[in-house]
Amino acid sequence: GPIVGSLVLTGLPHAIDLRAEVRAILYGGILIFTILVMPRGIVGTLGARRARRVS
Repeated sequence: GPIVGSLVLTGLPHAIDLRAEVRAILYGGILIFTILVMPRGIVGTLGARRARRVS
């Protein structure tokens, strides 16, 4: 989980070529969205969805 999150957040500034202010707002928005919508993290949420699909 932490590895996937760090890869996504490290790659984000390189994938988005915007001004520093806009990039910071977007970065913060993505963090807040992930914390609120996926409290178990990206991998935990995908794993739970996969487990429901299998059973």
